[in-house]
Amino acid sequence: MNNKHLKIAVRLFSALFLSLSLVACNTTDDVTDATVDVADITTNTKDTTIANAVLIDYDGTTPTITNNISSGVAVTVTNGDVVVKSTNNSTPISYVISGQSTNASLKIYSDADFNLVLNGTSLVNTDGPAINIQSSKKAIVTLVGGTVNRLIDGANYATSTEEQKGTFFSEGSLDFTGAGSLLIYASNKHAIVSDDNINMLGGTISVTQAAADAIHAYHNFQMSGGNFTLVATESGVESEAGFVSISGGAMGITASSDGITTSYTGTDTTILPYVQITGGTLTINASGEKVKAINSNSYLSLNSSDATVALYTSGNGCKGIKTSGDVKLTAGKLTILTGGASYYNTTDKATVQSSGISCGGNLAIQDGTISISNTGVGGKGITVDGVSTVNGGTITLTTSGATYTYSTTETSEASTFVGTGSIAINGGYLTISSTNDAIKSGASITVNGGSVYVTTSIDGLSAPKITINAGYISVISSDDSIYTSTTTDGTTNDGSLLTITGGTVIVSSSGGECIDSNGSIAQSGGTVIVHGTTLSTTVAFDYNGTFNITGGVFIAGGPNNTSVAKATSAGSTQPTVFLKFTVGYAGGNPFSLIDVAGNPLFTFIPTRAAYYFVYSSPTLKNGTTYNVFSGGENGGTNIGGFYNGGTFNGGISRGSVTISGQLTTASL
Repeated sequence: MNNKHLKIAVRLFSALFLSLSLVACNTTDDVTDATVDVADITTNTKDTTIANAVLIDYDGTTPTITNNISSGVAVTVTNGDVVVKSTNNSTPISYVISGQSTNASLKIYSDADFNLVLNGTSLVNTDGPAINIQSSKKAIVTLVGGTVNRLIDGANYATSTEEQKGTFFSEGSLDFTGAGSLLIYASNKHAIVSDDNINMLGGTISVTQAAADAIHAYHNFQMSGGNFTLVATESGVESEAGFVSISGGAMGITASSDGITTSYTGTDTTILPYVQITGGTLTINASGEKVKAINSNSYLSLNSSDATVALYTSGNGCKGIKTSGDVKLTAGKLTILTGGASYYNTTDKATVQSSGISCGGNLAIQDGTISISNTGVGGKGITVDGVSTVNGGTITLTTSGATYTYSTTETSEASTFVGTGSIAINGGYLTISSTNDAIKSGASITVNGGSVYVTTSIDGLSAPKITINAGYISVISSDDSIYTSTTTDGTTNDGSLLTITGGTVIVSSSGGECIDSNGSIAQSGGTVIVHGTTLSTTVAFDYNGTFNITGGVFIAGGPNNTSVAKATSAGSTQPTVFLKFTVGYAGGNPFSLIDVAGNPLFTFIPTRAAYYFVYSSPTLKNGTTYNVFSGGENGGTNIGGFYNGGTFNGGISRGSVTISGQLTTASL
């Protein structure tokens, strides 16, 4: 170690704690003891031997400069402020910064890319940026392992003809790397800001406070490594005219505005203000009216199993993810918790709703583990302006807030998965709990596979057209479990349609129709199991058009309202039996249809008391007599209270029925 390096190391090791304490006493009132965190700062400055280096060792107002560059680099010092001017574009120069000062800064002009090495320094500038790079060239910022570095600016900047946008400002790109630490307190505006790109490769950076954004890039922000903790009055990370890409590292953001935002709204089509996450760990806490944890003015993609994203938002109208374009969730773990209430914007004359995901384009969920919960009044889980497609993944959606009411005509219901366009579920495992609609589309819902469990809802699945081709669907509702409608008039055939060609559908309503179509129902396959309400003012299922069944199994138990209860329509090609009982079946009491040989067609155990049953199946044969039993046991396979086949034992005879034609009605 040469004498110069020894001097730097000894001075830093012995004087840094004292100097940091003096900072808290001697800087402006905007920097308090709490922001300095003196007791938490430790330093073990490393000896670094760097070729082509300019060494800048701060010591109050008299920094020591060692310029090892033979030509093209000039360093001047004025009252502790260091200005570097480099016209050397043939030598890769490193500026190694160490020492401390309570009123000093570093300004760099350079005609070429350069290295900026923070080797254990504490700079406080009371009237401007702590580091001000007036060069459009790239600066590679290395945080030397074992060192803690700190930058603080003043609340008010001296007038300048040059841009000075924050504590650490650069006209050019900034690449952060190394194994050391950097603490930043931004009193005036942004903490780290570049008029070009910012690339986080390594290091540990803590922004304890930012008067504006913690990190602000005019173009792109990329993070592939490092560990970052950001506290901001405005955004945690903003890309003004570019994208945000996270492929590694860990970042925690606490913001009073958007956590991450790509804010470009101009007309330049070469700028794509998207957010892409392919790895790393991201945690965002954003609070305030209309804040978004992630706000993308283009698309958002999460497409790596190595990525973990947790978003927490609070404030009226807040959102976990907001995009102007598509949302693509291919892999990874995504957790969104929001508690923002809806409110009425009197300027726009519209209700602003909180939501977990607000997608302005198309939503595609391919895989991953997704959990979204919204406790806000009138809040939504997922809203999509375009087409929604779910091909896989484990998805849990919960909305638990009450309905927001501004006036008799302006309300917002706490619904869970709402799409203006079509919703297609081709796979995956969905669990949904909603204080209102579980899945609602303005166009259509199609289920081609996967599993959908609606554990709580007012309306379960709701759309003008619903098609179920495969998969497993279980819906519990307090009104309509499955509802098709194109108008608000529920008394006439409005052309809406429920089509079932396959899959298993189990629906249960405590206060409405389990299946309600303001148009028609068509079933050609699958198994549909209906547990009706006990309310005598409603029925188990209803339709205004026709219910034609040509295949599959349909079983329904309904309340004491046989005068208006319906069965299948005359256009059906598969026999249906409609049984009405004077004495109903108690909830949990089996109802069985047994052939003359004692073999059960089925046993059905209704969830609630039932006074009529509608059953259609390919196994029903015209001219065949079946005995009706209550009670007893069936060893068949149980699907939602429906036992198919098996062996029947015991039970009480309730009479018999002989199948005749398309529809057989009997009162027992």
